[in-house]
Amino acid sequence: MVGLIIYSYFHGARSSRQIENKCRYDVGYRIVTRNSLPDHTTISRFLNKNSSFIGNLFIPVLTLLNEAGLINNKLLALDGTKMKANASLGSNLPYEKIEDDIQKYIQEVQEKDIEEDLLYGPENSGNEVPEELKHSDRMKRFKRQKSDLRQNKRKSLKRRKIR
Repeated sequence: MVGLIIYSYFHGARSSRQIENKCRYDVGYRIVTRNSLPDHTTISRFLNKNSSFIGNLFIPVLTLLNEAGLINNKLLALDGTKMKANASLGSNLPYEKIEDDIQKYIQEVQEKDIEEDLLYGPENSGNEVPEELKHSDRMKRFKRQKSDLRQNKRKSLKRRKIR
């Protein structure tokens, strides 16, 4: 779950429902979760319970990735081509700023989860079938609607003939 939270941070997922959706449809997320599909409630509970631990883990993870050669903080120049980018020296951040950003991210996720819980309910993902479409009497309603449409069409045709 920690790997999922870190992966989500690097890919900009900002709520547990968004992360749940990505786990279902995004190949990268499916690899991270080993093809399991954690629901938004589990993700949210885990994040709430372990937010300080996760926040303290980001810097060591970045350091480890740097030492392993998977990322680096050195300049890489291929040729003299100039292009617009956001990797200027002014864009580099000190550890304190990175830690603040991580805490801000965790806070955003928790706030977004609370907002979505109020909107959809804590146990719902927001992708549920509407209640009126869940029942087996759907076909009866569709047939009734079709019959009503036919009757309205007949009435409309009769009115035209009268005029």
